[in-house]
Amino acid sequence: MSLYNIKTGNRVEISFVLEDGRDIRYTSLVEENYEDGKLLLYIPMVYGKIIKLPVDEEYIFTFITEAGIIKCDAVIKEYVYINDFNFMIIQINSEIERIQRREFFRFDCVLPLKFILFSEDDSNDEENCFLEGSVKDISEGGIRFLSNEDIEVGEKIKFFITLNYECAIVKGVILHKQEYPKSNFKFQYRTQFFDLDAEEKDKILKYIFFEQRFKARMDRESIDAEDD
Repeated sequence: MSLYNIKTGNRVEISFVLEDGRDIRYTSLVEENYEDGKLLLYIPMVYGKIIKLPVDEEYIFTFITEAGIIKCDAVIKEYVYINDFNFMIIQINSEIERIQRREFFRFDCVLPLKFILFSEDDSNDEENCFLEGSVKDISEGGIRFLSNEDIEVGEKIKFFITLNYECAIVKGVILHKQEYPKSNFKFQYRTQFFDLDAEEKDKILKYIFFEQRFKARMDRESIDAEDD
C-alpha cells in the first residue's frame, strides 16, 4: 500500500514502548500529506493538554485510511503553529506495512442515545419501545455506552445517536457488559457495529473530525489566555 493513501482527516495512532515495558499510545489526525515522505499532523492531546514528544526520535505511526490500516516508522522533525493550530511534521523512514486490526480508535465523548432491541425478523421498529442511555466513546467500529437497561451480551441493537446536528442510525451487537450498581447508570456496554452503510459512517467520521478540531482550537485559546 502506498503513502499516497494517507489523506487529510485520516486518524493516526502514535505508539512507542518505554524502558519499563509500558506501551504508550496517542491519537491524532492528518492535516496534510506533502507526498515526499513528510506529513503534517495535529499534535496529540490528552485531557486537553498538548503532548509534545521529543523531536528526532522514531515512533510507530498507524494510519486509518479508506484503503485500509497502514503502519510505518517515522521521526518527528519539528513542531509548527499554523492558523491557530499546533502541528508536527513527521518524516517517514521505513516501508509502509498494511495490517489487519479489528479495533478502531475511539473518541471520548458524551452523547445522548436512544436505542431499541431488535432482531433481523422485526418488520416494525416503531412497535419497539425506545430505551435511553449515554454514549461514552465512539468510532466507526462501535460505541461504548451507559444505560440503566439490563441487556444481554449478544443482543442486537438499533442505535439512534445524536451527533451535533445529525442523527446516525446504526446497528450494533453487545460484546461486553459491566455492572456499576452504585453509579447513575447501572451498566456499561461495549458494542460493535454491523451493516454500517457509507452515509452513517460518514456522519460518525465527520463528527469525530469536527470535535477534534474544535477541542484543539479551544485548548489553544485556553493556553493563550494563560500566557497573557
